[in-house]
Amino acid sequence: MFKDFTLRKRSELDAMKLYLLFVARRDNETNRVDLSYDKITEYSGIARQHITSALTILSVNGWIVVDRQQSDLNEFATANSYRLRYLEPYRHAGTTGRAEIDDRTQALREMIS
Repeated sequence: MFKDFTLRKRSELDAMKLYLLFVARRDNETNRVDLSYDKITEYSGIARQHITSALTILSVNGWIVVDRQQSDLNEFATANSYRLRYLEPYRHAGTTGRAEIDDRTQALREMIS
């Protein structure tokens, strides 16, 4: 999986650390990780300004899928949710928890109208 890495770039090391963090912190039921940049920094030691490049490497190489979801902060905020692709790839919003997402969307639509 990481065979193309030269490990001479900070972003590659950060991507590897981030992937291992996601494996350790993922929800086994949904195969999803919901972590803020602050929590990623706290758990992994990756500087906040380097998280985006590490996420980009993981996403471009197909190791994670970044999904948007409603944030707990307020009804208009969104948050990223990270799903690991090669670790139980059948577990995703289409097979688990889709009804929960649809219920939230419907509730938001009712509040707006």
